[in-house]
Amino acid sequence: MYFSSKKKFVSESLILIIIIISILFSFRISSQFYFEEQKGDSVQAQMSLVDSSILVDHNPIIIDSDSDLDTLGFSGDGNIDNPYIIENLRIVTDDYYSISISSTTKYITIRSCYTESINAGIMIYDTVSSNTILIEDNECRNSAYGIKIRISSTIIQNTCINNVYGISAKNSPTSKIQSNECRDNEVMGITISDSADSEVTDNICSNNQREDGIHIDDSPNTRVENNICIDNGYNGIWIRFSNSSTISHNELTNNGLTIYENSKVDYLSYTFENNRVNDKILGYLESQKDIVLEEPIYGQIFLVDCENIIVKNQEIYDASIGIKVLYSKLITIQENICMENSWYAGIMIEHSNDCRVIDNECWYNEMAGIRITSSLNTTLENNLVVYNNIGISISYSPFSSITDNQLLNNSLTGLSAYEIDSSSFWNNTCFRNNYGIAVAATTECEIKLNFFVSNSLFGLFLRYETYNNTVHHNAFVDNNINEYSQAKDDGEANLWYDVLSEEGNYWSNIGQNYTYMIDGSANSMDPYPLSVSPISVELPTLPIPPVIYTDKTSFQFYPIYVVSILFVIYICMRRKRFQYVD
Repeated sequence: MYFSSKKKFVSESLILIIIIISILFSFRISSQFYFEEQKGDSVQAQMSLVDSSILVDHNPIIIDSDSDLDTLGFSGDGNIDNPYIIENLRIVTDDYYSISISSTTKYITIRSCYTESINAGIMIYDTVSSNTILIEDNECRNSAYGIKIRISSTIIQNTCINNVYGISAKNSPTSKIQSNECRDNEVMGITISDSADSEVTDNICSNNQREDGIHIDDSPNTRVENNICIDNGYNGIWIRFSNSSTISHNELTNNGLTIYENSKVDYLSYTFENNRVNDKILGYLESQKDIVLEEPIYGQIFLVDCENIIVKNQEIYDASIGIKVLYSKLITIQENICMENSWYAGIMIEHSNDCRVIDNECWYNEMAGIRITSSLNTTLENNLVVYNNIGISISYSPFSSITDNQLLNNSLTGLSAYEIDSSSFWNNTCFRNNYGIAVAATTECEIKLNFFVSNSLFGLFLRYETYNNTVHHNAFVDNNINEYSQAKDDGEANLWYDVLSEEGNYWSNIGQNYTYMIDGSANSMDPYPLSVSPISVELPTLPIPPVIYTDKTSFQFYPIYVVSILFVIYICMRRKRFQYVD
């Protein structure tokens, strides 16, 4: 009886374990969505929508002169202390605008209205007097623009949802955009251009789908402060040609910051304070030298005008660009993981010299795993670059060394190179990319001991204006399988063999031929193909992506702890029960 009961107990326990594992897995998934949804709801709850019970249906309001304000009968007289008030109206129309104001000198407040239209819910033209319009507490939905201003205005505590653009300000210097919520817009939440000395503060921009939460262009001395940007398409904050701006106390989640300027001086003119990306520090280092950043506390890193900096052991995910180096030298980026960054690259280096990118992992980045441009003497060594659009993109960067990298399953090209004269490509593995390596406008490079395997098109493509490059002792296996040639040469005077040894490359499909013809306009050939590969041709094993542990994952595992404790209690009770069985 004892053994029978014990056998039954073991069987029941095994079944229960399987059930528990399934439950734990489903809990892990459901808890992820649960806590993310709760977070989103709590953010949305901070911004109240217009009270529909007080709204009065109204036709579109078109104001083209001061006299229209008197004719329409709004309260107020248009002075600064007694503005005309447009409030508590519901204007849903198939016309171009719900509310359109032009050619006025009067002070006007638009508040607590609900709008839907073809082009803009609220439109303020540049013929209105500057800083006379207050747009407050409105809800603007389902238009091309929720709120569109073309003159300096104040936009406070509005909700813009399901538009193409939430709030758009152009040619509107000194505007104030404060405490608005812009979410679920098709392209961007808040966009500002040609609007110097403006303020973008205390806004929430979430799930703006195609591009950015906050997008600022050609607007110097703008203050971007205390904003929350969550789950926007590319960037939480994108800012360009807006020198002397202040970016402070912003919280960016599942998106990061992108900044563009024309010169080092412009980059150094910015003020960055206390910004966070994915609940980690946004590191913006200027003119620093001789330091090591190895404590994994950064959600995004920018180095500007720095020297002899080591960045290592960082785990950077879901930012716009993971690590960006500008106008610096002797920078080492080592043993970092950059995943799922949505803009340009996991690691990016521009206008910098003598930098090293070694032993990093770059996974699932939107454009490139690693991007190098306008930099001299860059070393890229032993990086694992997987499932990006382009694995490594390098341009205008001569005297580079690209060795021992694993370029796997990148959707376009494992390595894309443009104008990188006198560089070396050695010992790289290019597996299951579209092109393995594609080179253009480049001369005097050596491409050797690389393994090109199972790339859907050419393993190696020497494109236009490539000449005097040498290609030898590489292994080409099962590339471009629908055609004969595994490589293509549209350049001039490129050699597909080593002159000294008179040895070429290994081609898996050469058959009984004594030479190997290369596709392309150059009419090249490998006159000395190798019968045995100079390197191992074992198929690479695709690695398993690393797990990035975040505060969100701690929420995911909380239900697991509860169920696990219940399971332990169950087992203990069963064992206690069997103590009394004969």
